[in-house]
Formats: sequence, structure tokens, C-alpha cells
Amino acid sequence: MGSQYWSETLQVSEDTSVSISIPHQDTVIIVQSTYQGVSVPMPGVKVYLFTAAGSYLNQYPTADSQGRAVFRLPEKEYK
Repeated sequence: MGSQYWSETLQVSEDTSVSISIPHQDTVIIVQSTYQGVSVPMPGVKVYLFTAAGSYLNQYPTADSQGRAVFRLPEKEYK
């Protein structure tokens, strides 16, 4: 997803197998319309994910019946 992560230094031999875990968390976006102070969810709207620098990350969940779209992301900055 355009980010670099570094692990601890490891000794590598011919038969080494290593797993590196990059923690992710759910990020919830609420899509809603507000008119005259009343907000209502907007289901069916696609939400697009970009890096902080503006590069598109090819992820676009659709808002559910409550207007919620969820991304599972590593802790970085996004747009």
C-alpha cells in the first residue's frame, strides 16, 4: 500500500522462514447527507482511499445501509 515497514535484524540461513506482522486496524468512514440540520446515512456510495500524498490505493468499499464504509489499514495517514 505504498508504505515501508522495517523488522528487527534477523540472521538468515539457507532454511530460514520468517513471518513479519504489520498491525492493521478498522477505519470506519460515515457517509451522510445533511439538510437543514438533519443528517441521514447514504448507503450505496463508494468511498475511495488515497495516500496522504494523493496516490490512489485501489480500495473502494461501498457504504452499507447505515452509511458506513470500512477500511482495514496499517496505521498511516490517508485521504
